[in-house]
Amino acid sequence: MTIYELKQNFKEYAGKNPTYSELKAAARETAIDFCYYFNDENYSYGELGEIYDYFYELGKRYGLITEFTENGII
Repeated sequence: MTIYELKQNFKEYAGKNPTYSELKAAARETAIDFCYYFNDENYSYGELGEIYDYFYELGKRYGLITEFTENGII
């Protein structure tokens, strides 16, 4: 799953005109999808860095830093 696919999944989960809670739920669902597909892919260090930055940004924006850290996403 590439960074582009992660961003597309987030947009799909959020839907049109999402509320803050819907965006927060979309961030969680995107992280769950990433964890599910992580073992099936081979990532370069550059890709992992981009993915880390993306989830760090989502976590910071929606108050999910602690949750993402506890689950090993960031």
